[in-house]
Amino acid sequence: MVVDALEDLASAWSSLDGSATWSRGTDCDSMAAVYCDDDGHVVALYIKSSELTGSLPPALFTLPNLVHVVLSGNQLTGNIPDTVGSATGLQSLLLDANQLSGTLPSSLGSLSALVNLILSTNGFSGSIPNSLSKLTSLEYLYLDANALSGSIPAFISNSPGLKHLVLQYNGFTGQIPDSLGNVTNLEALLRPRVRGRQEATDLSSLQQQHTSGPSRRFPGMGVPGVP
Repeated sequence: MVVDALEDLASAWSSLDGSATWSRGTDCDSMAAVYCDDDGHVVALYIKSSELTGSLPPALFTLPNLVHVVLSGNQLTGNIPDTVGSATGLQSLLLDANQLSGTLPSSLGSLSALVNLILSTNGFSGSIPNSLSKLTSLEYLYLDANALSGSIPAFISNSPGLKHLVLQYNGFTGQIPDSLGNVTNLEALLRPRVRGRQEATDLSSLQQQHTSGPSRRFPGMGVPGVP
């Protein structure tokens, strides 16, 4: 399955320098942008700011040992495939600064190990799916600079370890949930201006609120050679 998935990716992303190395019989250490564990299982793809075009192939998320996907700063289009829910060991999904669109798939809620979900600066629309309430391991959630709408769901506070919540530059309406004040680990909260009358939310229990963007270097990536 691993080799077949990589060959599907190589076909979809043929313009990427080094994708020709993703073929049957190639040693993992010789595959460009691919990181493996000691047993040779693919655990990460790191393709950042490489002018990568095309869509996200469904096969990407069928790699059974996948832990980190970093595709930031490319020119990817289309949506996030529903197969993303198959990567149940995924800890980091960084797709920011692309040209992705469509709604956020409910299958994201199957990623119970997810720590970093970074989808900033794309064209995602619709509401935040209720299934994200299952992401109790989440620490970094960046949904800013999209076309998301609807209300900011109270279930975001279900992630007790949430540290960064960045939601501005969307089209949210209604009130900011009071329950965010109970997320005591929150270090950076960049709140959107929501349309409609709202009452002030008591966020005094937060450790800190930054008025400028927090660092986009996320700890815990755990991939040798990945900055």
